[in-house]
Amino acid sequence: MATIWERLQKAAKAARDAWNGVASGGAGDDFYTDLDAAQRNQVALYARAWSYYNGEMRRPLRVRQGQPDDNVIINHARRIVDKGVAFLFGPELRWELTDGETTPEEEALDTVWGDVARRMALLSDVATTGAICGVYHVQIVPRPATESAPAQPPRLINLYPGIVFPRWLPDDVDTILAYELRFRAGADTARTIYTLDDETRTEWSTWQEKLTRRGWEVTTKPQAWPYAWPPIVTGKNLPNPHSFYGLSDLQDIDLNDSINFVASNINRILRIHAHPRLWSTGMTGKELSNDPDKIPNLPQNATLNTVATQTSMTSSVEHLRALTTALYETARVPEMNPQDMSLGAQSGFALQVLHSDLLAKTEVKRRLYGAMIVELNRRVLDLMGYGPDNRVTLHWTDALPADVRQEINALTFDANQEIASKQTLATKRGYDYETERERMDQEQVDTGNVGGRILGNFMNGLDGRQL
Repeated sequence: MATIWERLQKAAKAARDAWNGVASGGAGDDFYTDLDAAQRNQVALYARAWSYYNGEMRRPLRVRQGQPDDNVIINHARRIVDKGVAFLFGPELRWELTDGETTPEEEALDTVWGDVARRMALLSDVATTGAICGVYHVQIVPRPATESAPAQPPRLINLYPGIVFPRWLPDDVDTILAYELRFRAGADTARTIYTLDDETRTEWSTWQEKLTRRGWEVTTKPQAWPYAWPPIVTGKNLPNPHSFYGLSDLQDIDLNDSINFVASNINRILRIHAHPRLWSTGMTGKELSNDPDKIPNLPQNATLNTVATQTSMTSSVEHLRALTTALYETARVPEMNPQDMSLGAQSGFALQVLHSDLLAKTEVKRRLYGAMIVELNRRVLDLMGYGPDNRVTLHWTDALPADVRQEINALTFDANQEIASKQTLATKRGYDYETERERMDQEQVDTGNVGGRILGNFMNGLDGRQL
């Protein structure tokens, strides 16, 4: 009989397969059977937001058969999301349990998260999911021990919100009562249930079910989940009081449709009126040519004129620009139009003013995502046998590009006034203090060895340069 760990691993694999099918519209009608109206609406919102992020937007102009396609699709959604994710975590997010020490618990977390590249890749995926959907779920999947690896670290999976259906207290959206995780098991629709005991509210249990013509049927017997927390950690992308779901970065992405509509119409006008359209009197069609490299030979008493274009492209372009600016202002991301700014002339203070909305938005996000990461690491360490009371301290990096001269001046002032340690100053400059100390100590030893050899050669009557 399969153990609870093996069944959880199987469910996690099925969840990944479900993401590939559901997110691309591959799930059948039965996949979302028996969902209530609110759940179906949430799934529709996820799919719609992902379509915008992927550039799969409504084409505003009808294209007649055999005619050119003048539709222009400008994907502002992707830049808004990606910019927010880049500002959220910066180049690296670090955490520790004990300042200045590497504890066994921290080493255990490293086996789960991997190196910096793997850790930041997973966090970026989670943040991208949250920015698009407004909510994110990270699943902790235990891995069974083997003879070669008796203590396997658990896996962390960024779940697609469209396959996760939580249930919470009606008067307390922060108290989760159950999670339903749907997936495909071959041709069948199945689900894994994690539910909290209604009486004690301290014990979790889990089982699996399969959808049949008679409804949901239990396929694995309920078993106790051996921890006081469920293996799924949920978080909001942006605050949305009194709701379980957070707000997406694409809440007002409808403006992108208007931008595409205006840009497409401008494109069509330019195609039709890009060169003068001629009209004449006293000429036949064979005599009249609109080719730019030909000069028409006008018969006697014939006239040749051009059609005057009445449309003002200036107002259309300004309207397009105004809609684009409105979208970025609503999303709280700087538009960064090169016509309005000179990057070389921007000081650190000017960059802060330019990015003030995005910085404020990022600070709010860091509180929400930070709380999730702290809780996720706490549960991981509890599952690995280190107890339930380990809470890491997060070290965020500055989201803005650094003004190196201004930063060095500030750090020099702190050093001269002796208000910060060398380790703190080195950390702010991006150096690993312990590593740099070891390297400097080794350089002193190497320098001393070279000096000793020079002195020895001199005492032996050799050229001091002969080392």
